[in-house]
Amino acid sequence: MVIAAQAATDNNIAISIGHLFSIFFVVVFIISLIAYLFYKNTQKLKAEIKSRQLTENELRSSESRFREMANLMPQIVFEMDTNGNLRYVNQHAHKLLGYESNEIILGQNSLQYHIPSERERIIEGIKRTMRGDSINNAEYNMLRKDGSTFTALIYTSTILQNGIPVGIRGMIVDVDSLKKTQEMLRKSEANLAEAQQIASVGSWELDLQHNVLSCTNELYHVFGINAATFDGQLSSLLTNIHPGDVAVFQDSIINRKPFSAEFRILENNTDVRTVFATIKIETNAADIPLKIIGVAQDITKLKQAEKEKNDLEQMHKFLQFTDKAIEQERLLISRELHDDLGQALTAVKMDLEIIKQNLPINLLSPINQIVTNVVETIKTVQRITAQLRPDILDELGLEAAMEWYCTEFARRYKVNVLLKMDKDVELSPATSLIIFRILQESLTNIARYAEATHVQVRLYYTDNLAHFVVYDNGIGIKEAEINSMKSYGIMGMRERATSLGGTFTIAAIKTGGTQIKAVVPI
Repeated sequence: MVIAAQAATDNNIAISIGHLFSIFFVVVFIISLIAYLFYKNTQKLKAEIKSRQLTENELRSSESRFREMANLMPQIVFEMDTNGNLRYVNQHAHKLLGYESNEIILGQNSLQYHIPSERERIIEGIKRTMRGDSINNAEYNMLRKDGSTFTALIYTSTILQNGIPVGIRGMIVDVDSLKKTQEMLRKSEANLAEAQQIASVGSWELDLQHNVLSCTNELYHVFGINAATFDGQLSSLLTNIHPGDVAVFQDSIINRKPFSAEFRILENNTDVRTVFATIKIETNAADIPLKIIGVAQDITKLKQAEKEKNDLEQMHKFLQFTDKAIEQERLLISRELHDDLGQALTAVKMDLEIIKQNLPINLLSPINQIVTNVVETIKTVQRITAQLRPDILDELGLEAAMEWYCTEFARRYKVNVLLKMDKDVELSPATSLIIFRILQESLTNIARYAEATHVQVRLYYTDNLAHFVVYDNGIGIKEAEINSMKSYGIMGMRERATSLGGTFTIAAIKTGGTQIKAVVPI
């Protein structure tokens, strides 16, 4: 019995232990399941948090990019809540509304930036936008800080969160600035057209993708084409090109080759004009031609001016040669007058003096008169010789020659002459001679035409230039006389100055009289 009871007890204990193990395994399983579910939920939560963080980062990055782009725009970009209070404005808002960058605009109600008479329209616009109706191209009068106004176009759209309107995003365009820009563009285009007309420059463009040719107005004139009847074809543009020149032009277009050359334009099949043209080929990244752009300038007048310039240069060289030859001839004549005629007259005078010694007193009077005439003739020859080529210029230089000539002029014509010169500047013989000849011609003109009582002659030097100036207090020269082709003296002075690479001017003085000025390199 005892043994049976003990066995029953052991059996019960074994059963209890078995139950305990079962319960333990169930508990472990449940705990493991809970741990597993907790782990899975934790991982899912982490993934959701990470995804939300990425989304928030992307939103912040997108917001940052939006604001950076908004700050680059020359218009106002704004966001406001449903009550019209500003939550964001870009940097241009401060500038356009007249506020400093450190002044607070955020949080302010947008109505205060509109003129009072339009605020009801603004409120109605906000309500419409909140109902989902976007406002595009609506024109309003905006109010700056200083009270001035400007016309603006406003564009708006609704900001939604979970499908619910929470605010308004929009852009404000300064129409006044836009109109000013458009006006500046219009003026710029008009100035370009005028400049092209003045310069006889025209341009054209051929769109190879769509075969569309566009030309500026001046191009029709350059190519001798009637704009009213032009059919827009490239072949028609080349109609008036000289047959001998058209081939190279066509080759550039057909083979898509750059081109720069002169060619001839025939007008009325008789008149020939010269045109300089440049053709440029515009290509894409694959080097496929997209456009042919051409510029053409009528250079007929330029070519004519070049010819006239060359003719003038040749004439200038001829005049220089002629002037040099005249100076040489003057020198020769001066020496011949001095050596031959002067000496002959001196010999006659000496012979008359000898004759006088052997004549009775009653015959001396006629001989004395002849001697006096001979003496006067000798003086005349000396004066002419000095005019032709004063020895003092070659022997003592320009300063002494000018002093002598001004003194002689003052004595002969009873005119006060004031001479002022910078001293001790060495000039070449050619420069000295030209300044002296201009002095001679200037004083000769004063004696003939000016009716002057005072003359001032100045010679000074600055920056390797010699400045020669003559003033008089006479009646003054007339403009017609300055430009007259018969004013040979003025033409000669101008030619002498320019032969040295200098300048020459002559003009009437407002207070009376005339000023002559020559500036030549030293």
